[in-house]
Amino acid sequence: MSNNERRRAAHQAPRRRIALLSLGTALLVFLGACIMLYPSAASWFSAMGQGQESGRYVETVEALHPQERAAALQAAVNYNASLADGSRIVDPFAAIQDETVKTDDPYWDLLEPSGDGIMARLRIPKLDLTLPVYHGTGADILRQGAGHLQGTALPVGGTGTHAVMTGHRGLPQATLFTHLDKLQVGDTIEVDVYGRTTIYQVQNSSVVLPSETETLRPEVGRDLLTLVTCTPLGINSHRILVTAERVDATLPTANTPATVVGFPWWALVLLGVLSAGTVYVLRTRRVPAN
Repeated sequence: MSNNERRRAAHQAPRRRIALLSLGTALLVFLGACIMLYPSAASWFSAMGQGQESGRYVETVEALHPQERAAALQAAVNYNASLADGSRIVDPFAAIQDETVKTDDPYWDLLEPSGDGIMARLRIPKLDLTLPVYHGTGADILRQGAGHLQGTALPVGGTGTHAVMTGHRGLPQATLFTHLDKLQVGDTIEVDVYGRTTIYQVQNSSVVLPSETETLRPEVGRDLLTLVTCTPLGINSHRILVTAERVDATLPTANTPATVVGFPWWALVLLGVLSAGTVYVLRTRRVPAN
């Protein structure tokens, strides 16, 4: 190697190191941005999927003959009457299994129009939240939507009934019951079941220990619905209970599209800016060929 070649190589070595350092930094920034934006994008796509599942449930029910719907609702009413005082109620998060385990309990066949486990559609206008409600509270169920707590009344309404629905909070890939703590007295909750919509109004919200299930029992003369989730986020040592009471006559269910929070376009803009910055850094730091 000639002296000129040695000098040229020595001169270019630092530039190559700077270029590699710039490339590594740019890629780390880009990767960090993708990780930061994942929860927003994943949550949006999850909400879209839940809205579509809920919509399909309503369409399936609408396709049933009125007599079929009436018979299914009556079977649910009869089942609720057999639950007596709610003595079977347990904490829904106490022993979540990896998969839903079905028993011989007729519960699993009630309010089951299409075989996918969806029994109702839950809507919370204040939170712009629409979720399918599934039978049971298995881990597989709670990843998809809200779960109905077996042992509590099926959500068809009726004096002396108390339906309980549960959902996860704080999942990075889905909103679910994350904002349940924002509900206040007077806010409404809507439940669509087999062509009927029942409206409930929030009466109180409380934080209790997992073992404190007394307030989930039915009360004479009242038609109640309670939504349950874990708190604090990441610790899950307590439960948030939002209890609502029926305030309106049953209405026909309207096939209202799910209200989904707008796509986080800011995330794409930020990702685009970072991508452009990465390309710019790579181009300006490119080592000229010799």
